[in-house]
Amino acid sequence: MRLLHATCRLVSAAVVLLSLGAFVREQSAEACSCAQPRLTMITTEVSDAALNSHVRLEVPHGRGTYLLRVHRGAEVPTKVLVLPGRWVDMIDLEPLTKLGAETRYEVAIVDPTVHPRTTVVGTFKTGTLVDTTQPILTSLGKRQTHLLGVGPERRGMCSVAGPWGTFSGLVANDPGRPAAELLYAVWAVDRPGSSVFERPPIALLRPEDGEITLGQTSACDPRGVPLTGTSARWYIAAVDEAGNRSTPKLVEVDLSRPSR
Repeated sequence: MRLLHATCRLVSAAVVLLSLGAFVREQSAEACSCAQPRLTMITTEVSDAALNSHVRLEVPHGRGTYLLRVHRGAEVPTKVLVLPGRWVDMIDLEPLTKLGAETRYEVAIVDPTVHPRTTVVGTFKTGTLVDTTQPILTSLGKRQTHLLGVGPERRGMCSVAGPWGTFSGLVANDPGRPAAELLYAVWAVDRPGSSVFERPPIALLRPEDGEITLGQTSACDPRGVPLTGTSARWYIAAVDEAGNRSTPKLVEVDLSRPSR
């Protein structure tokens, strides 16, 4: 009788453990459920955009072709720069002709595989001026390298080993335009070939809470590209809506250990 009770207890415990294991596996599978990347217009809807303004978008991979046109009117020829990320690309549309003054424009994506084939992402209106003023990048702020499993970093369900680098407390401005939306262009110094600034940047970063990040921060990070090697050298410059850039700053980052 005791043996029967003991067997029943063992069977019950096994069932509980199996159920718990299935629950843990299910929870683990669901714990790092990443949101789908979204189509986003970085250039906000303004009423006084410069006549040489670029348009920036974040677009999930494979989303058709990009179109800048007068609102419900003629198309504007553009030079398209695609800076690929993990799941989303940063798109920079540079008009090849000066935009019309006090005119509303719209940005659209044309994809013949879906219906409707044209999706208007957003609109903006120009002012009357051309912007040729160079932004000023005073400081890249505090520089940090992050590595999981080393130092204070802690691993979670969506964690990646790293490394990734952050620059927080950025100090930059666009003279005469306190509300300018500055992005940060990054060039890799160790890439072979032509002069660094004759090549497109490897990234065009939008600051979040005064911080920019290079590298992949988590399994759900749609933008970052994993960094390789033990160190990296970059030129970083502030870039305004019209494509004017500040004097670049050269930085060298140790990727082999986390910052203290």
